[in-house]
Amino acid sequence: GLRFDIAISESLKDQEIAVSPNALKQVVDNLLSNMLRYASANGPCEIKVSPGKQAGFVELAFINDAPDVDDACLPFLFDRFYRVSESRTRVDHEHPSGLGLSIVKQICISSQGNVTASLNGQRLVIAVELPLTKPGP
Repeated sequence: GLRFDIAISESLKDQEIAVSPNALKQVVDNLLSNMLRYASANGPCEIKVSPGKQAGFVELAFINDAPDVDDACLPFLFDRFYRVSESRTRVDHEHPSGLGLSIVKQICISSQGNVTASLNGQRLVIAVELPLTKPGP
């Protein structure tokens, strides 16, 4: 019952992200898995790819309704084994380890990038910034 909206900035059309394909796949897989596991069906899941806040970077933003997440949780989301709630998963038989966002953070740091979490109302925004192979326009 989840709906996905994807938007990719036209200015990034000929750009490549300066991380290994394997590392990029792991970042995207972990963030998509979190969306599928935890997103509320109240609003669309959004993936936005846009120029980063720093020149020569791209931002991948994964946005979804997350009514269980509050401001107090945000500083801990990227800690190993941290889980907002044991009952938060939408899939009964799954028992996630709480490592996914920690792995994303480590990949970002090792790639000279960054990852942040913020709330816009009840919408959780996980924003990954990664370097591009060549500077943008």
